[in-house]
Amino acid sequence: MLVVGAALGVASATVMTVSAATGILSIPLFLGCAFATMGAAGLTFGNANALGLARATPRNRGAGAALMGASPFAVGALITPVVGLWGEETAVPMACVMLVGALLSLTLGIASNRASARSHPS
Repeated sequence: MLVVGAALGVASATVMTVSAATGILSIPLFLGCAFATMGAAGLTFGNANALGLARATPRNRGAGAALMGASPFAVGALITPVVGLWGEETAVPMACVMLVGALLSLTLGIASNRASARSHPS
């Protein structure tokens, strides 16, 4: 579910980025892309947290949970000014940041699956 959600996020963020860059992004298209991207986030967030905590040792699960809880707020606080400085007149900065985040999520999800397959051969 993690990789499927991340792939859906990449697809919807790509559509939003391309349509914003070409000037064809309409309100219905934006809403559709935003809905799909947030739906994809719903598939990835819970699964990423569960996978991360499952790999943690009992001694460091609390610290891992705290880090996973605080990280979205820290990343959001760092990224928001970058998007604002990039420009307010277009959705391109926001769409690009969403695409980079979705690509990062997909890359890390695939890497996690490969690492899990290596540590638990069937």
